[in-house]
This record gives sequence, C-alpha cells and structure tokens, in this order.
Amino acid sequence: MPRTYVLRESGPTGKDGLLTTAARKLEMAALLQTSLLDASLALDAQLFTNSSDGVASLLQMLQTQLLQYRAFKGEDGTNVSAFAPKKIGFSGKCGANGKIVATMQDDMCIALQICMFASAFVIQRRTSFFPHNIILT
Repeated sequence: MPRTYVLRESGPTGKDGLLTTAARKLEMAALLQTSLLDASLALDAQLFTNSSDGVASLLQMLQTQLLQYRAFKGEDGTNVSAFAPKKIGFSGKCGANGKIVATMQDDMCIALQICMFASAFVIQRRTSFFPHNIILT
C-alpha cells in the first residue's frame, strides 16, 4: 500500500512496533489524560466500524472503557515486599477492589493511547525510519 509505514521504534532494521515498558505505559496514559483534560482530543467525522451496531455503539463502548480506565498501585497483591515500591499499573479491567474482572474490556482505550503516542512519536521526529518531510506542521 502506498504511503503506509510500519512503525519501527528501533529503526529500519529493528523490530516492528513500539516498546510497551511500564514507563512507556505511564507516558501513554499521561498523554491521554492530558489530552482529555485539555479537551484537545477529537475523533474524525469519518470514523467507521465493521460492526453491525454502527459508529454510535463504537463511541459508546469507547466512552465506557475510558470511564473505567484507571491507575492502580499494587492493589492486585503482586507486590508484597515491604521494601519494594508498589507497582503502578493502568487498566480498564479492574473492579473497585483492584481485582481483574474478566468481563471488563479496555482494548479500545489501549488502542487509542497507542495511536496517540505513535502519532506524537512521529511528529516529534523520534523515529529514524519515517520520511518526516511529508508531514506539514
């Protein structure tokens, strides 16, 4: 496909995609939160879906996932050492008690964060593979 680029954070010979370390997840969550607080996030009017429920249903699902997405600090009991800092995580699948709820989803919220972060990554010219001269900023 013309004008389609695979994001390679580590350059043209590196692996495809973005690293999703704990620090990167914190950065992506902060970008989303800042964008929402600043009301600087907009979805294209030509948004589409292959779901038979349509775009309105898709937007309702995204809203639900964004509202249940939150930070948690070691609430899942994985960090029990008194000397280790509590693990900070982000999820839309945690109930009020910090436990994972199998029926909750956060895939759209995560996809939105990755899309936002990857776009910023390219616009800030933090890549070595992308032809940055095609972007007009």
